[in-house]
Amino acid sequence: MRLLLLLLSTLPLIAGGILWHYIDNRILPALPSQQEIEDIQMQTPLRVLARDGSLIAEFGEKHRTPLTFSEIPQPMIDAIIAAEDERFFEHPGIDATGIARAAFQYLITGQKRQGGSTITMQMARNFFLTREKSWERKIKELFLAVRIEESYSKQDILTLYLNKVFLGHRAYGIEAAFQTYYGVSSSQATLAQTAMIAALPKAPSSINPIRNPKRAKERRNYVLDRMKLLGKISEQAHRKAIKRPLSAKLHRIPVQTAAPYAAEMVRAELVRILGKSVYGSGIRVTTTIQPHLQKGAIHSLRKTVTEVNQRQRKRQKDHPEEFTESKPPKQGVQGALVALNPNNGAVVALSGGTDFNKTPFNRVTQSMRQMGSTIKPLIYSTALHQGKTAATLLNDAPLVFKGSLDFPPWKPENSGHRFHGPTLLEDGLIYSRNLASIRLLQQVGFKPVLRHLNKLGLPKSRIKQHQDLTLAVGSLPASPLEVASAYIPFANGGKRIKPYLIEKIEGGSLSNCTLCKKGKKSRVLNRQVHYLIDQMLKKVIQRGTAQAAKKLKRTDIGGKTGTSNRAVDTWFAGYHPDLVAVSWIGYDQPYPLGKGESGGHTALPMWIRFMEGALKTVAVKRPTRPAGMATRYIDPATGKGASAQQKNKRLLTFRKGFQPHSGIESVTGKSVDELRDEALQLW
Repeated sequence: MRLLLLLLSTLPLIAGGILWHYIDNRILPALPSQQEIEDIQMQTPLRVLARDGSLIAEFGEKHRTPLTFSEIPQPMIDAIIAAEDERFFEHPGIDATGIARAAFQYLITGQKRQGGSTITMQMARNFFLTREKSWERKIKELFLAVRIEESYSKQDILTLYLNKVFLGHRAYGIEAAFQTYYGVSSSQATLAQTAMIAALPKAPSSINPIRNPKRAKERRNYVLDRMKLLGKISEQAHRKAIKRPLSAKLHRIPVQTAAPYAAEMVRAELVRILGKSVYGSGIRVTTTIQPHLQKGAIHSLRKTVTEVNQRQRKRQKDHPEEFTESKPPKQGVQGALVALNPNNGAVVALSGGTDFNKTPFNRVTQSMRQMGSTIKPLIYSTALHQGKTAATLLNDAPLVFKGSLDFPPWKPENSGHRFHGPTLLEDGLIYSRNLASIRLLQQVGFKPVLRHLNKLGLPKSRIKQHQDLTLAVGSLPASPLEVASAYIPFANGGKRIKPYLIEKIEGGSLSNCTLCKKGKKSRVLNRQVHYLIDQMLKKVIQRGTAQAAKKLKRTDIGGKTGTSNRAVDTWFAGYHPDLVAVSWIGYDQPYPLGKGESGGHTALPMWIRFMEGALKTVAVKRPTRPAGMATRYIDPATGKGASAQQKNKRLLTFRKGFQPHSGIESVTGKSVDELRDEALQLW
């Protein structure tokens, strides 16, 4: 009998020893270390922001917007504690009273109305453990909860929990849940909405207010009842909230600045460098996109493309004979617009098409189209560097090139099928005369032109593939971003700078980022040549192929139209001292836009619409004339000097030493600004 009593008295000790041995050898070693607990990381999505911090896009499986404790509204704290753990601020991570109460209620009613799991235990499970239902996991949860309480304050635990907890529909954390279900932030939520979010941790699928509104409302009202019972809300507030409908519905991520093509560029770049782990990295990328300019770019592109598509449909209806061989692509005409800050290279607006969801192909960066006459300023500036002047005479007369086995005969023409004979160099550019431009390329030579094109950012390998006279009329393909980049020196005084899209990266480091700012300005046009080409490109608007832009009533803008053969590609590349913008319109699958269409009729209206908004509050800027310049009256028929009394004369600016040898120096008593304005207004 004594032996039996001895055995019975030692059994608890033996069982306890066995249990502790099990815990010490199996449970505790499997728990995360103190360091791991103190280094908790939450998966947050990659966020792409505009220059002002407004959200452009979010990439990642988990939608989460972390809050600090001070940002969590007090009603939310009261609601979650009432719903999940009323003694949260009193227990050490394990609530023995709560566990006993839950067990007793389960034995009496058979229902698990209240759980014994504390918020700290839930945090242990959510961060470190699986959802496997076993005694071993439950024991781990208990010990881990104690460790967490040793590592964090109650405020930190609650903050981590409310930012981590899954609440359905890809929403992790309360802020994401409020945005997902109600389209508001937690600080804007009503009491009824707050109680509904606090109800979700128990079972975010079965209590979901969208999928199961009846059960969701029951659980919400339970939370409100608990809040009233604990004295967190008044009877009146309780009654009012109980009567409120659920009103939950799915809301998209609240994008504040629409720039999907730019966002995709950033996403692809970060995935290239960091891999798919970037989706949960929490990296915040601030781009150079400026919201008001981006909005203007999208509006200008869509409105203009709509107008061109309407004309295309009318053309098919009125002139079916033009479409006997082939029909235009069913997708219709597309467009692209990109704008850069020429002083630092920042991409301030970018729209790669009319609708990213339908056509994610980014025409700003991925579409290589023939430049047409937008290449001419690049060639003409090379000629000015060689000593050619605005008064250099070029022959705009017919040219015929015999064919070969590899190339058919080529007989280039001007728009309008007219030839103008002896033509001033500046007129060749202003009126986009093809034959004069071809002869200029012949005189200047390929090597200097190719070298200059490369300095302006066009790839050497691609340029070499187009080393023939068709280069003068724009056979070289380029993307709108490359064209805009090449025009930067025309806007900023002659300096080349690489465009960039990413301004700042928080939460990560990208050493080999191709979209980040790199390099400094390098001079590619000397000051005198820049001044001369700038004058010519401003005259393109004042009296040339882009006169429609005169409606902007500015003397500080310049640019060049571009139209490839049969109007397959139509362009306008233009600039202001603080803004370069390039627009393109055409079919994705090369197809002629037809008679009457050109860069001046398609891409230019888009550019005008954009610049009208972009420059609305910007004062007109006068150019600074560099030293080493001279002005002379010249005879447009000969390119030689003319007297001030000659009726048919033109006032032109030259680099000193390159002005005509005969004629009268412009010493008229007028200021330089008056002479400059007269030069713009003559003709």
